[in-house]
Amino acid sequence: EVLNRDRPNVVIILLESWTADIIESMGGEPGVTPFFDSLRREGILFTQIYGAGQRTEHGLISVFSGFAPPPRVSIITVPSKSAKLPNINAALSDEGYSSSFYYGGEIGFVNMKSYLLNGRFQEIVDKSSFSSDQLNSKWGAHDQYAFEKQLAGLRTMQQPFLSGLLTLSTHEPFDVPMDTPFDAGHGEADRFKKSAYYTDRCLSAY
Repeated sequence: EVLNRDRPNVVIILLESWTADIIESMGGEPGVTPFFDSLRREGILFTQIYGAGQRTEHGLISVFSGFAPPPRVSIITVPSKSAKLPNINAALSDEGYSSSFYYGGEIGFVNMKSYLLNGRFQEIVDKSSFSSDQLNSKWGAHDQYAFEKQLAGLRTMQQPFLSGLLTLSTHEPFDVPMDTPFDAGHGEADRFKKSAYYTDRCLSAY
């Protein structure tokens, strides 16, 4: 038994571009994601799990549809095919769950909105729902604002619910609105670690 209730609320957080290389307990560099690393003491850490693809939409359909992305084509961009994918949210909707999905960027990117609607997500929140002063990254609203907005929404959602959130601050160009221990580096790897440290702090606050 992993769960302590039959109909739990479910929150799925997809961390853009994260890798074991930044998680100390999985052999990664120490000090990059200390809060995430601490979760292993109170949860379940899968140490032999691998990315299903190399793009954001691959992770999306892998997590919500259990579908391994085929080579050379992004199935989410083909509505006639993506509409036929199973979806954990649709299954839970049949069990009376309400649902929402949050993203600080443009939800129409690579046909994500169509995929989520076909998956019967009731509320979809993207960059259009954030104030202009929160749209301070290349792609939209940084992760702290997305987490804050989701948390506010969860407080009023009908239970039980499933809510998904896709982060974006760890997408290139890896610009984040805070100082980190990795500011001194100027290479792409250092910029990525800086952004991951920021998102880890956002997770901790959340």
